[in-house]
Amino acid sequence: MGDYVNIGESVPGQGRKVKSFMEEFMPASFGKTESALLREQEYRVGFTWDRLHAYKTIMELPVMPEAMPPGQVLDANDIPGCRNEYHGLDRCMVVMTANETRVEPFARMNECKPFFRLFDRCTRRRDRKMVEKVMKWEGQHYQGLSEAERKRYDEELQTKHDYFSYAIEHDPTPALKEKAQRDACHMEFRRANLENIDDPTAQKKLKQRLMQYVRQGGGKNSAWNRKQWEAHRVEWNKHSENANATWRPAAQAAKAAKESEDILFSYRKSETRDADIGGRTSVDPASWKNNPSSSGGASAAPPSGTPNAFSNSNPGVEEAVGRGQSKHAAPKNVFDANSPMAGG
Repeated sequence: MGDYVNIGESVPGQGRKVKSFMEEFMPASFGKTESALLREQEYRVGFTWDRLHAYKTIMELPVMPEAMPPGQVLDANDIPGCRNEYHGLDRCMVVMTANETRVEPFARMNECKPFFRLFDRCTRRRDRKMVEKVMKWEGQHYQGLSEAERKRYDEELQTKHDYFSYAIEHDPTPALKEKAQRDACHMEFRRANLENIDDPTAQKKLKQRLMQYVRQGGGKNSAWNRKQWEAHRVEWNKHSENANATWRPAAQAAKAAKESEDILFSYRKSETRDADIGGRTSVDPASWKNNPSSSGGASAAPPSGTPNAFSNSNPGVEEAVGRGQSKHAAPKNVFDANSPMAGG
């Protein structure tokens, strides 16, 4: 069967959308694997399946220095507990998991999205405030250590960061991977704080990165955040036709260049076709303008008896316009006297 117009759908600025028979009567999931459908659903809701199901481990408090008194963080009034957000998300997940069907296997991602957004924003804000207090205490504690103790302290932080990085790559449990990503990000902040403890400019930039943690989960300069989300973006672009164009700039630039080239080619083709209508000329306009010698002589004059289609001035037309006739109407003196169209 051929293509037909689906009256119910249209694209703004492009008229009605044309669909084939298979696209209209077959479901969108036809011929797609479960992993491909999951990636498309993750792209639509804005978070991953593993991140959603790791809410119990994300609720746990981040790693703190062993020598730091817990009361400085746990007794602070400005650090949210996120208990209401956690219970709301947990209730939604329990209900949607119990009522899940084969027709909508990922319905919990849509139904629990508002609860997860509130919970995720609250835990990120809690972690940011905790990291700020840890960095403030750790900076003062680090300055009071000797050189040997500072070296030992740096090695301990590096060992913990390496452990979390290894857990991100090799931990079989997705929930523990998400927690390892968060803890590795916090270790990056703490290490950067100690490395630039005497540099006010670096400290200011570090605070700006920490403020971005609420929105981006580690800031745009975070190594683990960049690595993990780029991997997700590659998979989404590979299996989803609706991938965000900003995530694939190379493909988007190539597509835009091809569209521009097609538009330019069609414009030049229409120009040449208009010039050939009426027997005005059979020579390519580019060959007349750029290479006059190839058109027969240095002056590159058109064949005798043929009006120059590329000349801006035509004596016959100008004379007709001067007599009040239309510019598009051909006057009698334009044609040859022997021509049958010359008239009486």
